[in-house]
Amino acid sequence: MPHRAASAAPLPPVRTFEPGDTALFASIPASVQRSVQACVGLWLEAVESRDGETPDAGMAERVASKFQRPIVRFAVLGEAARPIGFALTTVATCPNLAQDLSFAWPADAPPEPAATPTLERFAYLELLAVDPAMQGHGAGRVLLNDAIAAARNQGFRRLELDVRIGNDSAIHLYESLGMVATGSRPTAHAVTGRPMLAFELMLRP
Repeated sequence: MPHRAASAAPLPPVRTFEPGDTALFASIPASVQRSVQACVGLWLEAVESRDGETPDAGMAERVASKFQRPIVRFAVLGEAARPIGFALTTVATCPNLAQDLSFAWPADAPPEPAATPTLERFAYLELLAVDPAMQGHGAGRVLLNDAIAAARNQGFRRLELDVRIGNDSAIHLYESLGMVATGSRPTAHAVTGRPMLAFELMLRP
């Protein structure tokens, strides 16, 4: 696919859509939906450039479906029809085991009914992609910083993301902003089948 020539010009401002955690893709304005479609294409282009493998026919639909999740922040660098880069951060949940005290009883004590674990909400960076011709100009850092700030401003305790093991440039970026690897994921990368590594950043105590 053709790429625009790299430029030393300053990056454009970040355009954002931040509807709160109840908005879904269907409620995104038509102008933003066009940007979503362009960003899906950019993500596929970036993956193909990085991995040297063409995403399968259903990948575009799977990527687009991520915009149907509760959105924390959708940020775009550049024009809606031809973005330089974008980041999508959504709301995720997991059992808050720290509040499930049923495991604390000694073995010889009568067991109490197990408490129903509460669900902890956290921000999850679903997608981050930069035009291959524009990589190395700081766009990824701008977008990641924007996602971190949005998650913190909305009161989330932490931000998580997954990255393919071996994607050293992305891992370096995440670590440079204070993110910490927490272990491998059981789900393999959708295109390459390579294992994934989980990262998190604590935003508040």
